[in-house]
Amino acid sequence: MFYLLRYAEIGLKGKNRAFFERLLIRNLKKLGKELVIRKVQGRILVQSESKLDFKRVFGLASYSPAVKTKPDPVSIAEKAVSLRPKLGKFRVSCQRVDKRIPLKSIHVEKEVGGLLAQQGGVVDLKNFDTEIFVELVDGSAFVFVEKVACFGGLPVGSQSRVGVLLRSARDVLAGLLALKRGCSLLPIRYGFVDAGLLERFGAEPAVKLDDLDGLDKILDKNGCLLLYSGMPFDGLSDISVNVPVVMPLVFYSEEEIETELSVFEGVA
Repeated sequence: MFYLLRYAEIGLKGKNRAFFERLLIRNLKKLGKELVIRKVQGRILVQSESKLDFKRVFGLASYSPAVKTKPDPVSIAEKAVSLRPKLGKFRVSCQRVDKRIPLKSIHVEKEVGGLLAQQGGVVDLKNFDTEIFVELVDGSAFVFVEKVACFGGLPVGSQSRVGVLLRSARDVLAGLLALKRGCSLLPIRYGFVDAGLLERFGAEPAVKLDDLDGLDKILDKNGCLLLYSGMPFDGLSDISVNVPVVMPLVFYSEEEIETELSVFEGVA
């Protein structure tokens, strides 16, 4: 099985893009030792025998499970039928990422659409049941029928190390937002809040804090330049630290916090 992975903000980073790509690939390798990962023409190509979900890796805009074939309409149509034997109403959408391939996108769409229509499908560009995607990448054609949206952001580790003080579910969401911005995150558990969700999204192993007076020491010892907290302004009266405190949820309603947190929980 092949997976085509698409960048989020990394694609806008100009001269620093290679740095972010290396970090993203490093983070992807943590999903399994058997993965074969290559960077190809604005995409990351992953080959694996296992079914994978890449949503837990920040820095990706989307991914697609795909089949690989030769870049010619007949081969592409055959793979499309193998993915969707009963096409119904369909359309073909092609993107030529590899400009070395002589086929034009519009030519692929017309030719493959015609071949699939001969198999019993009905071309309908607006009210389709199935969309057949084709990306011409790395000298080959990759055929797929879904684009799975990811959380975007930046690769974990691309920004400074920060801490998050875990006292409630609000703090867990604050930590997830720090990870999404590329921070290396140290969860600091004060009480019984579980840090497992943060660790599954790339946070460092959590440390335990028994007394708030020791918070500054932990931050300093671990090189944390900021402290994240999910508390509102009036929830930090008992905290005194020597680093800036970031409160990303101050304008969130409780309903918004629950909704966004449930989205992350549904992935992990």
